[in-house]
Amino acid sequence: MAAERRLGRRDRGGNVALDVARMILAEEQSLEATDVSADVRKSIAESLVREVHIFVRRGPADARFSPNELRALGELPGVDVVVDAADVAPDRHIERMTKQLVHTRLAVETLRTFAGAASADRIAQRRVHLHFYRQPAEILGNGKVEALRVERTDPDGYGHVTASGVYTDYPVQAVYRAIGFRGTPLAGVPFDHGRGTVPHRSGAVVDESGLPITGLFVTGWMKRGAVGLIGAARPDARQTVETMLRQLDSNVECRSDRSRIAALLAVGKLLPVDWDGWLRIDAAERDLGARHGRDRVKIKDREDLVRIGAKLAVYPE
Repeated sequence: MAAERRLGRRDRGGNVALDVARMILAEEQSLEATDVSADVRKSIAESLVREVHIFVRRGPADARFSPNELRALGELPGVDVVVDAADVAPDRHIERMTKQLVHTRLAVETLRTFAGAASADRIAQRRVHLHFYRQPAEILGNGKVEALRVERTDPDGYGHVTASGVYTDYPVQAVYRAIGFRGTPLAGVPFDHGRGTVPHRSGAVVDESGLPITGLFVTGWMKRGAVGLIGAARPDARQTVETMLRQLDSNVECRSDRSRIAALLAVGKLLPVDWDGWLRIDAAERDLGARHGRDRVKIKDREDLVRIGAKLAVYPE
């Protein structure tokens, strides 16, 4: 089909890749009850994407896909999931990992179910291809993406792979990177170059001797590396904030700094949003949703969010 578009995904095999693939291939009506904005739903409805390729450098036993995310991908209406049976064939590493880890066994079983589907049963207009033992080598094109060159990797039976020197070119029109981001050092802040993180104790940054540095804290991927979804980020951030408050309350000098927080924010022309402000934002989004027959409509504009949270805004339409 002339209107058909193909997308290449560069990935080690994480849930973020599956999430993005699901959104790329989602049907507009399936998003009506969600908080996805109207302009995003419109773009999805007009999308010409028919095929998505996800490339995973190692094998199925080492991919970070969760069983639930894989099943959700397979349940997308009007979408077939294609897996090469050779990529999920038993070997000593896969069998060892599936015996040791329940989630790996469930994920591999789901992938083998995809691989076992008969070609005649794949009649959907849209497809997502999961490729294992493949690593992107080069994006090809003249001023635009026209293809992705992918190198086959050879497993050693222990979860490691080596480059094979065998390449395949996939005609695609877009490539998305979903392999996480590695932290980079900040001037004057301790840094673990091996892990790409800031050393800490419960979120309080520590020096080379392991002692906390007063007033310096870390959270997110700079705290624990590029792993985890929103569910992991929330308790992680909570731990850091609780550590910060304990440090502020236990140190006389810090207590004086705590009283200056509002003044420091004012100097920087920053408007703080407290818990009551968050509740106002939540109410505003629910109100927007009710106007459109949905549970919630997300407010995307940062200025609108700050104004509502700081009691300065008229709610957007």
